[in-house]
Amino acid sequence: MRNRCSIAGWVAGLTLPVLSFGYTIANPQNRNARLLYILFFTFLGISYFYSGESADVTSYVANFEDARSLTNIGFLDYFYNTLPEARQIDFYSAFMWWFVSRFTGNEHIYLGILALVNALFFSANIAYVKRYANLNNKISVLLIAVIVFVPSMTYLTHRWWTALQIFLFGLLPFIFERKYLMLIWCLVAALLVHFSFLYPLVFVGLYILLPKRNVGVYVLLFIATALLNTFDFSSVATFVSRFLPDLTVERTMSYIEAEHLEHNFFSQSGRLSMRVANIFLTTSLYLINFNKWNKDVTLRNLFCAALLFGSFASITSLTEWGWRYLDLSYILLLSFYLYYLSDITRMSKAKQVFFIASPFFIWFVIFQIRLTLNIIGPNHLLMGNYITTWFLNDQNSVVDLLESL
Repeated sequence: MRNRCSIAGWVAGLTLPVLSFGYTIANPQNRNARLLYILFFTFLGISYFYSGESADVTSYVANFEDARSLTNIGFLDYFYNTLPEARQIDFYSAFMWWFVSRFTGNEHIYLGILALVNALFFSANIAYVKRYANLNNKISVLLIAVIVFVPSMTYLTHRWWTALQIFLFGLLPFIFERKYLMLIWCLVAALLVHFSFLYPLVFVGLYILLPKRNVGVYVLLFIATALLNTFDFSSVATFVSRFLPDLTVERTMSYIEAEHLEHNFFSQSGRLSMRVANIFLTTSLYLINFNKWNKDVTLRNLFCAALLFGSFASITSLTEWGWRYLDLSYILLLSFYLYYLSDITRMSKAKQVFFIASPFFIWFVIFQIRLTLNIIGPNHLLMGNYITTWFLNDQNSVVDLLESL
């Protein structure tokens, strides 16, 4: 039966990746879920629709094509003698430009491989959280769907979101099971994939050192930072300039000092809905379990970790660039909710508050789906699979097409 399911999963994922992904969202407990996630995300990378204005992906592809033009060159020679110093800070991107270009010049294969690496860690993280969840209720199924859509799929190929999944791959087992050795993956994310994960690594240290018996302090900190609208980052500048290399300092300051762009209400509505849901749920669950947090140490520690990283993300989100850390905090908070609901007694007491928060989560998923439709064309959406994608040519994304009607 297991072999038949596995074969069925491969066939479905390769021939109907979009439909298989939709089925998996509705039925996250199916045996092939992890495989179907991987095949869908990788397909999305292969069929990634982008225009010349899509700066990040366009830059990735341009660097990949430049590396392809260099023959008979080793990685270290490529990294230190060919790339400008500004790019010699994160090894992952440079390695993938060099490595993939050794055997193909096809940009779709390159983007598919980037998406595959992300998908392998992402699917492992989803599977890990599901081990601690009770998926026999609709609320938990919705929360798994929210976790899947937390990192916008427009960033599947980006090194920051790959670093996020690698970081979580080490952090989740550490929080749930106290597996200190898994923190090696957090170091890999920070030192090899994206330097900015050095900062959440500091909060891993704080989490280890800080007492956790008084959960209320973490709740107050989380609410206070979530309501902030300004923060003095001069202390951050002092810290990075004292302890980090010049190139890292320069890149960090460019992120902190990046000019704020104007955002309309709709573009911010996904984050706003998550903020409302998380403030409401964390406060409600804390009050419901006011005197019981020390009875389940895993639950308490997970709650404290989620609130601590959530506070960090709320502060960094005040910069034009730092909102990315919200994805880290969202996944930890959602993991906490799922673990909380795994106990039938706790679920019965908190069912109503999750029901109230559900519309905010549903809107967030809808918002993220719309973003995904920016990177897939109508032909790939309706007819795309691992065979047809090489013959389809979309001139517009699904969103572009809908807006032109």
